Amino acid sequence: MQVHLDGFPLPIKKLKGTDPVASLDLSRKSLSPASVVVIAALIGDNPSITYVGKDGLNLEGNQLGDEGWGAIFAAVC
Repeated sequence: MQVHLDGFPLPIKKLKGTDPVASLDLSRKSLSPASVVVIAALIGDNPSITYVGKDGLNLEGNQLGDEGWGAIFAAVC
């Protein structure tokens, strides 16, 4: 089964850490704050994603707003 958020197929195994990656590019996917809250919930227990930015979890160019960014930073911390 594949889950789509805002029309983008979500790499669930990579986000959860089942298929560990240190970096994941989700930039410019037109993700909304609600979608990013789901992503934050998935990465919350993932020990391999420890950084938000180009060399970690890249979310540039999305419309995250304060709620989305807050959820992502709380999950990574």
